[in-house]
Amino acid sequence: MIPWAKAPERGSDRERSPQGAIDGNGTGPGSNLNRRREATMSDRTDGPRATPEATDRATGDARLHAAFGGRLWLRIGMISGGLTVFLVVMWYMIIGTMQQDNGVPALGVDFIVYWSAAKLALAGNALEAFNLESLLAIHQVEGATWLPWLYPPGYLILLMPLGALSFMAAYAVFNAVSSIAFLAATRPFAGRATGIWIGIALAPTTLAAYMLGQTPLLWASGLLAALAALRNRREVLAGIFIGLLTLKPQLGILIPVALVAAGSWRAILSATATTLALVLIGTLAFGASYWTEMFAIGGEHFERMRADIGSRAQMISLYSGLTYLGLSEPVAFAGQMLATLMAALGTFLAWRKDTLSFDLKAAMLFSAVLLSSPYMWHYEAALLAPTLLFLLRAGALRKTVPGLLVAAILWLGVGPVMVIRILLLGQELPVRLFTTPIIVLAFAVTLTAVIKQLIALGSQKGTNNVAPKN
Repeated sequence: MIPWAKAPERGSDRERSPQGAIDGNGTGPGSNLNRRREATMSDRTDGPRATPEATDRATGDARLHAAFGGRLWLRIGMISGGLTVFLVVMWYMIIGTMQQDNGVPALGVDFIVYWSAAKLALAGNALEAFNLESLLAIHQVEGATWLPWLYPPGYLILLMPLGALSFMAAYAVFNAVSSIAFLAATRPFAGRATGIWIGIALAPTTLAAYMLGQTPLLWASGLLAALAALRNRREVLAGIFIGLLTLKPQLGILIPVALVAAGSWRAILSATATTLALVLIGTLAFGASYWTEMFAIGGEHFERMRADIGSRAQMISLYSGLTYLGLSEPVAFAGQMLATLMAALGTFLAWRKDTLSFDLKAAMLFSAVLLSSPYMWHYEAALLAPTLLFLLRAGALRKTVPGLLVAAILWLGVGPVMVIRILLLGQELPVRLFTTPIIVLAFAVTLTAVIKQLIALGSQKGTNNVAPKN
């Protein structure tokens, strides 16, 4: 067990804090957290009691505010967030000095594929997005010989307006929308701890997503919105957001596991209907042949990645990390499948228990997503930020030296490597060497906290079932 990954016993006031300070639970009969929770549960002594979800939410909000709501943490959050913005702007200015005649930086970032595909679709040639020569003819970045378009038609429809802009303008708009969406999506889970909100939403681990112009911040925003809806028992709305996540389907393989475990059938039906609607809209827009082309290029891409997984230094999946350590590809893939099974089991165990902290459920889902996919790139380490947010809300990471150290590791994530990349003007580094262990750590901390809380809940149930002696 990991000693600093402590899960609070929901509703337990057995641990006292001498002066209202946060301890393992952040509670105690006289603690500030407990008083806030009790005040939230009813507006007056004879008023209606709040739902368990509202109580759980109030507990998480109060825990964050009590531990990180002071001016010091506000300054830390603002400074760290400002530093991330500064580094992103600095990167933008650097690649802006490397523009080719068509306005695309010669250095090349992943967003060149999105922009080129959007221009082709805007010109009425959407299927040409699957033609690498057509993409290359637009962005003209030498060396980008295998950067294929792999996404469903719904995502291409969303990107089409960016095709009307110059590359640098489209790149800036895409990142601005991603940042705003992520800030908005994390806000409901930050309570009054503004420093934590800014620090998490603009954490260093998001740098790769901004620098490459990639999708994980938008994807995480959608999942956060779905979780906020589920927490408020708005399953149909949650299903709509989850359906939209199928625009990047490889990250969402464990979401159905969570929904089935929780018995959220309305969310499942809503997500299914949303997905089918997106399929229909995309098919009407670009034709049924779009899907044939997408699956063909996707199959080829998968085989290329699997054949050359050992040299993909920017991949951070366990699969990639095991090949980097020298294991054969079949053995590494088997190890990844075992990790995926473990992530699925952890997700199912967490989400099937109604009385488990919702924040722990959310942390488990985010950490399991990172561990479960064999196709995980370094920019997707941005998902470590919401994982950290929910671990702090759940009290699974305590305000101790070990707890804060783990929190700092998750918060930094891939950030330090990307700072080095900025200083070295885009030189590639073996990111998986640093980031894959962090993903394993995040899942281990979360799973430990879930198991501890499940044991605590079982002990409470057993105690409550003991008949009093006469």
